[in-house]
Amino acid sequence: MVCAAVFFRRNIVSRIVFKSGPSTLIPTGLRTPVVIISVRVWIGIHQMFGKPGMRSLASISSSNRSQQTFIDTYSKIGFAKLYDRKTPVTAAELLNDRVLPFFEQYEIPLNRILTDRGTEYCGAPERHEYELYLAVENIDHTRTKTRRPQTNGICERFHKTMLNEFYRVAFCKKIYSTLEELQADLDAWMQEYNERRPHQGRWCYGKTPMHTFIDSVPLAKEKILAA
Repeated sequence: MVCAAVFFRRNIVSRIVFKSGPSTLIPTGLRTPVVIISVRVWIGIHQMFGKPGMRSLASISSSNRSQQTFIDTYSKIGFAKLYDRKTPVTAAELLNDRVLPFFEQYEIPLNRILTDRGTEYCGAPERHEYELYLAVENIDHTRTKTRRPQTNGICERFHKTMLNEFYRVAFCKKIYSTLEELQADLDAWMQEYNERRPHQGRWCYGKTPMHTFIDSVPLAKEKILAA
């Protein structure tokens, strides 16, 4: 049996074709495949780390709605996108669509990812779409400790901020009829969070996440060259 996982990146198709069983992975027409972590917006949380230029990814979901969330653990710059399902494939789409293109502008790679032990992130390496992308991108996959929510502390705190400052306010002001309508307001809030809202977290010192990230790029590139 032959299985195929296909992701669309801008106008590029990244495809991995593989055979089940003991046969080896066969990449076909690869171009920087995507890595994605999915988490529930109101319920579940995951985290992704990358060095240099630490990154954290998470998502949250309620009922049949799911949010993919990414946060850089150093600068606290974040990305979030809403979906109508939560699978290994959707777990990759946020990075595919928004995160990787952003970091590619600054030539900063993703080296390590931390996720929880959910089935959307963990599975048989030769069959699981998410694990396959991590392998192709040569990204180390670290999993959270069982029953240790502190491991996801940065993402948990970011989701709390998002819940208090965006979702609770938005749902009091407006009734959303479509996911796209909610996504538009979420995008506006994320832009405010990244570019105009001062952040008091470690390494930010009252600067915005975007300001902190731009300041960290030279240091991150130095570490890449030294590695």
